[in-house]
Amino acid sequence: MQKIDRTRRKRRYLVLSFFVPFGVMLLCFVLGGLWPFGDRQVLAHDMWHQYYPFFVSFREKLRSGGSLQYLREAGMGIGYLPLYAYYLSSPLYLLSVLVPASLLREFFALLVLTKIGLAGLFFAVFLRTTFRRNEPALVPFSMMYALCSFVAGYYWNIIWLDALALLPLMLAGMVSLLREGRFRLYTLALALSLLCNYYLSFFCCIFVGLSFFVWCICRWDGWKSFFRRFCRIALCTLLGVGMAAVLLLPTLYGLQNTHSAGNEAPELLALNIAEDASGKAAEGQSTLDLLKEQTLPGLAYGARRVLANLLTSTEPTKMEGLPNVYCGFAAVVLAVFFLCCKKVRLREKLLSVGLLAFFLLSFLFRTLDYYWHGGHFPNMLPYRFSFLFSFVLIVMAYRAWTLLDCFRKRYLFVILPVCLGIILCGLGLEGSMRRMLLSALALAIVCLALVLYRPERRRQLLSMALLFAVIGAEMVCSIAMGVAKVSLTSRSSYPRESEDVQAVLQAVPEGSGRVEVTSYQTLNDAALNGYRGISIFTSSANVRFNRFSRSLGLASWPASNRYLYYESSPFTNLMCGLEYLIDRDGQQRDTSYTTVAAQSGNVLLLQNRAYLGLGFVADSALGSFVAEQNVYNPIKEQEEMFRMATGLDDALYTHLKYDTLEAPDTCDLRASGTSGTQYSYSTQDADGQSELSISYVVPQNGLLVATTKSSGNYDLTVYRNGERLFTRNIKVRCLFSLGCFEAGDTVTLTYPVAEGKEGTISLDVAEQNDAVFDAGLSRLSRSVWNVTEDTDTSLSGTVDAAEDGLFYTSIPYENGWRAYVDGVEVPLAQTASALSESVRLTDAVIAFPLTAGQHTVELRYTAPGLKTGAIISGVSLGLFLLLALLLRRRPLFGGEADVPPVTEFALLPDSLPEAPAEAETPENAEDTTPEPDDLDGWRQWLDTHPEPNDQKGDLPHAEL
Repeated sequence: MQKIDRTRRKRRYLVLSFFVPFGVMLLCFVLGGLWPFGDRQVLAHDMWHQYYPFFVSFREKLRSGGSLQYLREAGMGIGYLPLYAYYLSSPLYLLSVLVPASLLREFFALLVLTKIGLAGLFFAVFLRTTFRRNEPALVPFSMMYALCSFVAGYYWNIIWLDALALLPLMLAGMVSLLREGRFRLYTLALALSLLCNYYLSFFCCIFVGLSFFVWCICRWDGWKSFFRRFCRIALCTLLGVGMAAVLLLPTLYGLQNTHSAGNEAPELLALNIAEDASGKAAEGQSTLDLLKEQTLPGLAYGARRVLANLLTSTEPTKMEGLPNVYCGFAAVVLAVFFLCCKKVRLREKLLSVGLLAFFLLSFLFRTLDYYWHGGHFPNMLPYRFSFLFSFVLIVMAYRAWTLLDCFRKRYLFVILPVCLGIILCGLGLEGSMRRMLLSALALAIVCLALVLYRPERRRQLLSMALLFAVIGAEMVCSIAMGVAKVSLTSRSSYPRESEDVQAVLQAVPEGSGRVEVTSYQTLNDAALNGYRGISIFTSSANVRFNRFSRSLGLASWPASNRYLYYESSPFTNLMCGLEYLIDRDGQQRDTSYTTVAAQSGNVLLLQNRAYLGLGFVADSALGSFVAEQNVYNPIKEQEEMFRMATGLDDALYTHLKYDTLEAPDTCDLRASGTSGTQYSYSTQDADGQSELSISYVVPQNGLLVATTKSSGNYDLTVYRNGERLFTRNIKVRCLFSLGCFEAGDTVTLTYPVAEGKEGTISLDVAEQNDAVFDAGLSRLSRSVWNVTEDTDTSLSGTVDAAEDGLFYTSIPYENGWRAYVDGVEVPLAQTASALSESVRLTDAVIAFPLTAGQHTVELRYTAPGLKTGAIISGVSLGLFLLLALLLRRRPLFGGEADVPPVTEFALLPDSLPEAPAEAETPENAEDTTPEPDDLDGWRQWLDTHPEPNDQKGDLPHAEL
């Protein structure tokens, strides 16, 4: 019983390190109105559009037994393992199968809280393992990490929180590995981190590598010892990476098909944050002049901005802005004390400051930033490795805490000027006065705590209370500001018309074509609502199909890893295999080729009468269609594609000429160029926002489509005879339906433009020639692929080709697809390249020549690299288990554990000798290890348990 009580006392600070940040974050959510305390939910930004929809889809795969190799529910089909590795591979997600669908959003909020709590717990484990101290200070210092501004600004990126939480555990494992030869914790933490999220783990692995060399340099005791340590960490790193290969290898293959694969490195001296520091020398400008005029001033300005982000109550970056480096100004003060303390060796001080300086330069130099992010620049959410800066700063601060006995008042002559200098970095910045005053207050209280500290119990209590109060207040303020800035969203309207949508989806027969919505709520509505859709937004988006999709009429945005369906033309629906549309708000435009198939409440299920299936045989000429990068009119591209597919020379669309241009008297709007689709405008003399309108008179009954792009504003409103039809936000070109009109109707497209602007509007409005489309549809319907087997990873069916042609499918091509005609494999996408900005149709979708006659066509998908990765993971796991069995009580690579004298300090030091392992003590033997606050007992214990070379460690601070 005594041993159980002592075990509980030893673990209480670890427990508190989990529940304190968990509780603080929960309190912020509750005050923000989180359900059931209000009608709010945590879903915001990409949580809303990506993480939660993919999470819902993953849960359904787990419950239904769907394949984890391929996803048919979004993007017309996409390789699943790269998406899974980035968004869904947290082990905690497996618990979702036990949660009712109605509580999934609350479970998602609980996951955020749990991961933040684990970050605090694992950081406390790191501190206790590394410094061998079990004390109340573990709680506030773990708060610094778990609630730092990186978490405050980016907590909605729930997919990153696993790796962030596991980083301290990886470093605790590294300490045990290098110090004692214990390899299990490091190897397992590394493998788990890579499996949870390879992206943030990439930063963590780099940091572990840097920490390894810091350790070895600070604790240098010869090349033999260095090579032994290097072999230890190299072997364990290989085993950890190997155990994760089953997911990493397919992900690596998948990333080669994304937009990031084509990024180019910036100029060597190009800078972030600083203005006009492109790194490019002007004509006649020497490199020395470039350094004087751009680089050095830019570095000074950028460093000042970053250091100002260390001030108290700094608002965190949530999308665009400065690096999230704030972890409490108390950490800054203690870190400066760390640099003053004589007990800290010079090499440790230099290496610690060197790490901070390296991260600071990585924020500023675009080249370093580029390589930190894996060879590309992230789309928003900058400086994603900035939590490493906070980690080093907090470790320095805790290291200073362990040396409070060494504080001397003369250190204030260094601490005060340095900290005041950092505070003055905020001069002239937005909200700087509040931040500077609060930071000065934190500085004063921390310095008072340092001055008041004495070994006596009462003075310890007072000093600790002041210090811990400052840390707690700063971190609560940090996370509260983060939650307020990210904000909670409405719960009752998400998912939109959920029950009615699910009701009409029940009317969609199994094995049907694709389904979409007339207007989206998220960029992954298909994954959220559980149907096979067209739109997708994911970092693993297939860049070849993304570029090609603009020619199909989709809103293609390769740099932002998304392509979206707006209610489009019948030809778009045909080529995308769209059979059903869900209308949730009466926004349906095309009534000529759709019929109502089901209704629930206000939600309609519309069936496309021009649907031919997922595949058909087209004219051979279609195989030579290329989506050109420099072509910007999808209406004309569709005309060409239709002609090549059907062999018909008649035009699919009739392009309309504008009837009137309308603008306020103080503005100018006029036609320009020779294409008849370009307009120039000026609002330089306008007072406030102006509305510029372009009107067309419809020549005959029919369906109108449009494509547009404005340099002034993304919003567009469409009117029919003065009656508003809809408003749409058009950020990239696409082809969208205006609706069915009668002859003589006036259709007006209005653009709101701010005052003082000059720019252009590109607008092409066309009417579909139904007779031509029907003739082409009739020709294509002669040779349709009748699918008899349809699973996530395979499709099989028969096709009776009327003549030789191109077998076209609306399935995006990815490495891993294999096609078989009558049992014989046929080559696919022979010229495919992720680097090419112009894409051939046969490289974007699964399409290949097919001879006339009846054939059986089968498609199969196997994730590239999965089998090889599984073998590597199996072998690595076997080797790990074998080593664990053989080295149960012995260190890795060496007969003795590598424990340097405890009087030598490093960035990751030993300040207290470790107690004997409980496993080595007989059950009936009395545990003689003294209590943490028994100083006399520790002196006696150290006398009977000497360190190697008879070195004795420092006595611990009394545990309170």
